[in-house]
Amino acid sequence: MAATESTSERAGQSGEAWRLLDLSDPDPYINMAIEEALMHSVGAGEAPPTLRLWQNQNAVIIGYFQDADVEADLEACRALGTAVVRRVSGGGAVYHDPGNLNYALFLPLGHPQVPDDIMASYRLYCGAVIEALSSLGLAAEFAPINDIVVGGRKVSGTAQARRWGALLHHGTLMLHLDIAMMARVLKVTREHLEKKGVKSVTERVATLEQLGRPLSVAEAKAVLAEGLVRTFGVDLRPGELTPAEHELVRRLYEEKYGRPEWNLRRPADAREGKGHLG
Repeated sequence: MAATESTSERAGQSGEAWRLLDLSDPDPYINMAIEEALMHSVGAGEAPPTLRLWQNQNAVIIGYFQDADVEADLEACRALGTAVVRRVSGGGAVYHDPGNLNYALFLPLGHPQVPDDIMASYRLYCGAVIEALSSLGLAAEFAPINDIVVGGRKVSGTAQARRWGALLHHGTLMLHLDIAMMARVLKVTREHLEKKGVKSVTERVATLEQLGRPLSVAEAKAVLAEGLVRTFGVDLRPGELTPAEHELVRRLYEEKYGRPEWNLRRPADAREGKGHLG
């Protein structure tokens, strides 16, 4: 199934209609602005629940509460043309390149598929990805707090935010990510690796290609969409950004995500330790 094919056309689903956005921008800063814009529109009831599938170019994406210079080797990033972008969700820093497929689920708070309990929500949404991987013959497992592993090696990391009336659950699926490049631009402490019982990043993570299940990006998008349909019983309908969403993306890029003040300097409430994210 192509990711842009309606599930109602494919399998006669009669569940709630959710929007499917197969939408990437070449600019990593705009991609993060899209994430926030979708939270606002879904949270305000101006758009339906939405699944976005997308890719980034060479970029380090840091969590809302993180210090850029602690999580990323900024000198290496400058030399290698790696963008450093702060996202609105918590969690740790990740590396994106075209070998990594990103998925993001946007639901209004109060929706039946939004558990109040944070851990329950991670289990639920990661379960959709695990369902997708099982269709490929991969025995994936949820590894609390927010990872999905196969054979003990991380293949997907996730994060959440609950703001502006919406829940955002987003994550990565490593298809054929350049792990050597990731190791160059991210700063991963020895303490963090020891907690995971490994000595290096290359021991900690694995791509689907390394696990013997290579997928094209188009195949991976279709598999993820199928996993979500089977988990939630919804009808995914291909869509696009509304004019209002386009305008909000433009404004967020100009006023926030395109500015070093946002990307490289921790927000004031993060510095004060005020948590508001899942």
